[in-house]
Amino acid sequence: MTSCFLCQGSEFRPFIREGQWQYVRCLNCSLIFLEPQPSSSYLHHHYQDYLPADPHSVESWRRLMVQVFSKTAKLIEEAVAVPGRLLDVGCGYGFFLKEMAQRGWQAEGIEISTTGLRYARDYLRNRASSGSNGSTQRGLSASTTRWLALPKVAAHRSYSKATEALGGAAETLSGPLSSV
Repeated sequence: MTSCFLCQGSEFRPFIREGQWQYVRCLNCSLIFLEPQPSSSYLHHHYQDYLPADPHSVESWRRLMVQVFSKTAKLIEEAVAVPGRLLDVGCGYGFFLKEMAQRGWQAEGIEISTTGLRYARDYLRNRASSGSNGSTQRGLSASTTRWLALPKVAAHRSYSKATEALGGAAETLSGPLSSV
């Protein structure tokens, strides 16, 4: 087993197992993450079919997530007095980016799914990147990004590469799973 990518802790407790994947909780900082980590090629392949492209399904997904996005936005606004720049890793269709932009944030996203990325860019006009081939560093402004919002479980170590690409300029805001 690897070390925790948030605190470098080395002691874990199994949290849940789903097929070949096991989620563990770091006993030092309580971060829950997937172990072993899937390869980048596995993630790329898996997430291409993750989000449906038909308009009815996209709208159903938006309605399903609207309360999650609203609660996440509220948590962020309670922690930060003035809107700034926000990066959503795994931004999906970009609905959370749109929500935060409407609240005055300069919201940018990273999404591995071609379907989600296309929708976020073309329909919602969000600033989003695939995060591959160095596009995170080229496409997103690392030096001015202040908050990294992860409204979803930090399951994949590959998402931590986004913070590495930001050169440590981002602060992570996350809450207990039950609060989102």
